[in-house]
Amino acid sequence: MLNLISSKTSLKLLFIPIIIAEFFLSFYFNFSSFKNLPRCLNFKWLFSYFCRIIFWFAFFNIWIIWITEISNEEFYLKFFGPQFYLSYYLVIKGENWIALLAFILWLSLYYLITVKRKKLRLFNTIMLPNILMALLTFHLYAYGGPGGFFEKYITQQKGIEKVFHIDEIDNEVRNNHARGVYFDKTEQALFAMYGCTFCTEDNYPTIIRKSFQDNKINIFLSDNIRQIFFDKNSKSLFVAPWCQENFYELSMKDLSICNSYPNQIKNLLKYWEPMCIVKDLKKNRVYVGNDAETALISYNLDTGKIEKFLKFHEQGYVRIGGPVWNIIQSKKTRKLYCISGPGNNLFEIDPDTLKVIKYRYCSDIIGCALEIDDDNDILYYQNGTFDSLFEIDINSFQIKRTFTGEMHARRIRLDKKRKCIYVLGYFSGTLFPINLETGKRPWRLNVGGSAHGMYMDEDIMWVNSLAGVFKINLNIIWDSNKQ
Repeated sequence: MLNLISSKTSLKLLFIPIIIAEFFLSFYFNFSSFKNLPRCLNFKWLFSYFCRIIFWFAFFNIWIIWITEISNEEFYLKFFGPQFYLSYYLVIKGENWIALLAFILWLSLYYLITVKRKKLRLFNTIMLPNILMALLTFHLYAYGGPGGFFEKYITQQKGIEKVFHIDEIDNEVRNNHARGVYFDKTEQALFAMYGCTFCTEDNYPTIIRKSFQDNKINIFLSDNIRQIFFDKNSKSLFVAPWCQENFYELSMKDLSICNSYPNQIKNLLKYWEPMCIVKDLKKNRVYVGNDAETALISYNLDTGKIEKFLKFHEQGYVRIGGPVWNIIQSKKTRKLYCISGPGNNLFEIDPDTLKVIKYRYCSDIIGCALEIDDDNDILYYQNGTFDSLFEIDINSFQIKRTFTGEMHARRIRLDKKRKCIYVLGYFSGTLFPINLETGKRPWRLNVGGSAHGMYMDEDIMWVNSLAGVFKINLNIIWDSNKQ
């Protein structure tokens, strides 16, 4: 704003139209006609008008003057996050029919109090919608939105079994916001991941290992985590917690720390919020995608040093504020594929130089899930803003087909045996397949609110949600839904 208006004084002059508009609009609101203009001279109306001007003055100074001034200094205000309407849109879509009920409630109160009684105009117009939005946001985050209502019905469905809940662990601080899930068939061990984006606690259980042989539970304590990587060859996993100076290689046997690597980002990034860590298929190297400052970093695990560093926003591919995540490496070419935004959304990257080879915009702010079909040179991209699930040609980066997935779904998995792709609905708390030939959804399972983790091992699907970790027998599910 200050770039468009030459001085702070000129900016303040914009408040004058607000004073005039509030006078005439509030008068018309109270008296329904400008013919009664002399009535505005009574003390009660003038005092009420003066109070409203104070409100607008405070609002104007905070939102227009102060935010404009500090936006050039405070780094976090450069993020797309302060564009609150994007978050509001996601909450409304995520809460679905609950948001509709909240809208009906607001409309009813507005009509009964503001229209009929001509009371609380500013409160019902500005404050009440934001209060309701805050409540919807809390319900979505803490209880999983509409998907959380069907928790007691989950195990009543055929072929689904609850195998773990975080309440099983004996730790003073626990957080049940699901992240990923993994099952080690050889050791018969379940790995359930958890995290909390907005929590203040650190060192809470973020990775939990439960042995199905002796029921022994191991835990790893850290700050928030996102997507981690399991290396079957070395029997270890890699995790990069937020706000810590190191990332780790842990043993899959007991979650003990095998190696600790310093992140070395002090002079490179202001924020260390890793969204994804992936180990290279051939080289002893890991790739870390960062949030807020959209960066991709490669580390040499032999030396522990940074090899290459790519800042997407500095090169103009995206705007600052989004993540680099859902990193996938092609087994055929070793090329990396990842999601970022806002701006361009899908990227193909050379793993050795971290140079961007190809990129494209996917009619999205930030995508939420990515899957690769190496045999057929196809990528599947789940839109984070709309329900579109794109089938994209790897070579041309052109969209071949569009399926109806679910916006903000955190996981998609390809099932070549059944010629479908599974979508794990974060908002709906459901799991459903999309037939890749017809585009239809043969069945739908309730799996709990804020469903986040999904791992498929042959005919078994593992899902992690607020309701717990569930083992799903796909053969039973498909057989019971045959048409």
